Amino acid sequence: MDEDKKPVDPKIPTRQIAIPIDVNSYYINGASVGLTPTEIQLNTAVNGRPTSKVLIPFPVAKSIALGILEAIKDYENKTSVKVLEVNEIGTSLQK
Repeated sequence: MDEDKKPVDPKIPTRQIAIPIDVNSYYINGASVGLTPTEIQLNTAVNGRPTSKVLIPFPVAKSIALGILEAIKDYENKTSVKVLEVNEIGTSLQK
């Protein structure tokens, strides 16, 4: 079977969106959120080094946040794996 024709495991949630091929792709492992009167400011980092600042209007930010929460709940329900928050991981490692 071709690599790109492998069957998808129905237990693992997948979400696909159409994005032009020429957009940048980023990995982050840190983030902070700030507020302006009209926008959310998302600051991203990799290993503590700032990498980008994204300004997001409140309606778009809310839609993104709700979509992310829905995807995480879907993942947790289908895999029976709880996704821990960064603070929960830190607390668990200090025990």
